[in-house]
Amino acid sequence: MNSLVILAAGDGKRAKQDIPKQFVIIDKNSGKRVINLHLPIIKNKNFDFHEIVVVVPNSWFVTIKKELKKICPIAKVIIGGSNRSKSAAIGIKACSKKCENVLIHDGARPFASANLYKLCIEKLKKNDAVIPITDSIDSSVYFQNSFEDSNPTYLKREYLKLIQTPQAFKYKLISQAYANLEIEKTDDLQILLTYNDKSKVCFINGESANFKITTKKDVELVMSLIKNHDKEVESI
Repeated sequence: MNSLVILAAGDGKRAKQDIPKQFVIIDKNSGKRVINLHLPIIKNKNFDFHEIVVVVPNSWFVTIKKELKKICPIAKVIIGGSNRSKSAAIGIKACSKKCENVLIHDGARPFASANLYKLCIEKLKKNDAVIPITDSIDSSVYFQNSFEDSNPTYLKREYLKLIQTPQAFKYKLISQAYANLEIEKTDDLQILLTYNDKSKVCFINGESANFKITTKKDVELVMSLIKNHDKEVESI
């Protein structure tokens, strides 16, 4: 059994919106929100998700539960925690006892393609975790103390990779990892490897379109991309 956890419990302050970025309305006529962009692909018959757990803030629980009930009946809306790690742990715990594989995805990454979901599920058959990554295209420097350092360390860009979601895991392993979590971390793979560094991890190519909405400009970009996204979903 495959489960999907969508983390949408953040406050999205960096996007400087009146409401969290994942709940911004991008189509006033339909009332479609950013969070809704995940659902057409996820509901597609080509996928084998038996349940979808959507983790939201307490203040949005009633609204999102009501809206998603109409759009995606198999979605289970629950209230998250005070940070990402706690919300992920709550989402994982809410999965069915029959769950064997779980994908954890950021609610603020609405443009993950159908192929990315499929590849995560396929590669998980022979691995404990499947993680999409992309190349670092810019030169990178490391400041040990502050930006005022006059001699930062240049990092080799070919060795740097950027981690995306969805991240796929064998449910039993990631569930145990979160149950033993002692310090907050920002990445699910990091939590798994802290618990069991012998886990078999497969890295796959991520997608440039699968960016995370962080700033106000990102929200504006989503609105400009939505028409192309709808066409892609309809063609699946």
